[in-house]
Amino acid sequence: MRFTPHTHNCKRPESHNVVPSVQQESSWNDALVARALALCVECPDASMAISNGVLHVGLEPADVVRDDDPSRALESFARAVDAWRSDAVDGVHAFGWLGYDALRRDEPDIASDDRPRADRVPCTFAAHYRATMRIDLATGRRDVCGTDGAAIDRLRDRWSATTPEFHAAAALMFRGTFVEETHRATVEFVRESIRDGSVYLVNVAHTLHAPTGDRSRIGQRLLHARAPRTAWVGAGGEFVASMSMELGIAWDRTRGILRTRPIKGTRPRGASVDEDRRLADELARDPKERAENIMAVDVHRNDLGRIALPGSVCVDHLCGVEAHAYVHHLVSSIHARARPDVGLVEVLRAVGPMGSVTGAPKRAAMSMIRALERERRGVYTGFVGTAAADGSVDLSVAIRTLVSDDAGVHYGVGGGLVADSVAGREWAELQWKARALSEWTSQPSGTSVPGGTS
Repeated sequence: MRFTPHTHNCKRPESHNVVPSVQQESSWNDALVARALALCVECPDASMAISNGVLHVGLEPADVVRDDDPSRALESFARAVDAWRSDAVDGVHAFGWLGYDALRRDEPDIASDDRPRADRVPCTFAAHYRATMRIDLATGRRDVCGTDGAAIDRLRDRWSATTPEFHAAAALMFRGTFVEETHRATVEFVRESIRDGSVYLVNVAHTLHAPTGDRSRIGQRLLHARAPRTAWVGAGGEFVASMSMELGIAWDRTRGILRTRPIKGTRPRGASVDEDRRLADELARDPKERAENIMAVDVHRNDLGRIALPGSVCVDHLCGVEAHAYVHHLVSSIHARARPDVGLVEVLRAVGPMGSVTGAPKRAAMSMIRALERERRGVYTGFVGTAAADGSVDLSVAIRTLVSDDAGVHYGVGGGLVADSVAGREWAELQWKARALSEWTSQPSGTSVPGGTS
């Protein structure tokens, strides 16, 4: 594996650098986010996404791209983003997703992968909107952009008319096909493979399924989760609703800057201030969690190095603790400067699927994921996010993500396994992460497990 050296002017990451929490009052506004989610609940084609404390909303698609062929879905997404570039408008004007299969398209054995899919939505989906709204969550300032004056007026009117409320609905009842004993066996298999030198880190996941899912209940769940990269992408009767906090890839096409923020390492939030601080400090100092994060950072650096100017890849923060509604995470931050000859296809091919949701070395980890996971991941651990008029993209890793289709609602749960992983602890981590959902159950026992992941 080739690693790209830091540039000479990059700061050396501190051993216990703490990344500033994104869960600050300035980056979240319950009333505004609730209104955006309520609009998405009411309007099947509406979309919303939050990034860097800014809420983006789209109401009426002017053009839509769907592609369910993994061999071409990535190119279809990139071509759409390029075709929708415009000098006439500014800011975000498109929303969409790219499934895990679209990003692993170059695997030699993908065509023969006959495992059932975890969801039934297209491998890629993108919608270009006639008008979009940009809202600063700290100040409440709203700007509407677009070239269709009537669509701008309709968006403003619909926003004003939307009531930010969610009606009561039954809790989502999720069931999985895995039990603790199966997960223990998986952990031991991966540890043995690490001892053999086949891999160093593998992110193994499972999918939970609910037969039905009320849109209002899901909107309410997203609001309650308060995820800094909350997104809802409407595709008519189907939608993807994400509570992600992980930036997969952001590419500022005008400046040429690429950014990624891998998350590996988890602790639950504490019941008291003292317990919360203790758990955060424990996470910051845990050698297993730090090793997991650093291995993911190395994969991300290497991937960026394939499309970056020589010497431009820089680790800004290493293994900082970031607090979220239900868990503490260990987060690192990396940036690079893209080569002038690089396009969106090359960016997506280079970085996806992210090392934080596959493992190291990436190709070997992905082969093991196929062998160990009973279902193809679908949208889970792909990308969900936005594209701007200048061709820039801001894509979250599709973790803590609900996918709704004609078969029900689907939710992926996973975690990274390394040499010193402990089976009981890894099972407990899945439960910490699963608290983003109201409840989920595990077959065959059907026993409720406290709880919503990687």
